[in-house]
Amino acid sequence: MPERGGAGGDPPRDGEELGGPPPSGAAGPEGGAEEMAEEDAEEERAAGAAEEIAAEEMAAEDAEEERAAGAAEEIAAEEMAAEDAEEERAAGAAEEMAAGVDEYETAPKEVTAGVDEEEGAAAAAAGGPGEIGLDDADVDAEINAKLAEIEAEVAAKTKAGMPEDEARAEAAAPAAEEKRPAVPGGTPGKDRPIVVDATDHVAGRLASHVAKLLLKGNRVSIINCEKIMISGSRSSIVGEYRDFLKIASILHPKHGPFHPRRPDTIITRMVRGMLPRKKPSGRAAHSRLRAYVGSPRQLRPFERVRFEKALITRPSARYTTMSDLGETVGWTKAGGGGA
Repeated sequence: MPERGGAGGDPPRDGEELGGPPPSGAAGPEGGAEEMAEEDAEEERAAGAAEEIAAEEMAAEDAEEERAAGAAEEIAAEEMAAEDAEEERAAGAAEEMAAGVDEYETAPKEVTAGVDEEEGAAAAAAGGPGEIGLDDADVDAEINAKLAEIEAEVAAKTKAGMPEDEARAEAAAPAAEEKRPAVPGGTPGKDRPIVVDATDHVAGRLASHVAKLLLKGNRVSIINCEKIMISGSRSSIVGEYRDFLKIASILHPKHGPFHPRRPDTIITRMVRGMLPRKKPSGRAAHSRLRAYVGSPRQLRPFERVRFEKALITRPSARYTTMSDLGETVGWTKAGGGGA
């Protein structure tokens, strides 16, 4: 029987192991190290790609935010430029309006002065004193004379048996209807007041006409203020005015603002709102205004003026009178008077 070892019974050589060579499919230690190195390299490549993708996404987000911020800044700049342009246009319009008002305030005085000279010349040519240029003493004397005539007529009719109220009404009617000598514009103005009968006039339209007369230098007296009409239903008008009356000082009502409740003071406040009351011309115009509840005796001899464009155009039931508004918010007729 041959011995183990090489072929033919030779003993095994150095470096050979018993049992023959290793299997062909078995990997040695060097092959496992290479596979681990390849896996590490693959992981590093994947991590690097992920980092690159994340960096690109972050860069894209930053660029998008920068674009959005730039667009927002552009929009804000455009809005600010538009607001500045609008303010400049508004300021220019206000300056033009102020210049127009100043021209409007100065022009009527020049026109009135020219008409006064023409009227005075015509009166002198006719041989009469004329009605232009009368001072307050002459006007008061004429009014007192007319009132004395009325009182004398009332006394005569009362003595004849007529009731005093009827006698006074009949005596005052011709004086109220008597045509007074006109001043420039067809109505009294500088030398005597323009008496406006406010009966059946719409409040806003009446106030605008009166404001125009005041700005032209005329003296205006409004009578029968309780008969002024306000457009709209009574409930809505009274409700809005009551809300208006709630506006008061947070500390004490004595600090104001003070709200009118009488018809004459309400229309006076409305006219004041249509005047440049913070300018000397507006304050002077407002000082030439008088308003009365009813018809005072001293104004009965004068002709009464009505504004056709300011009269109501619908039945009176569609309006609310100034008297109803005043009585609802606390005014009593016994407390009526001038303003």
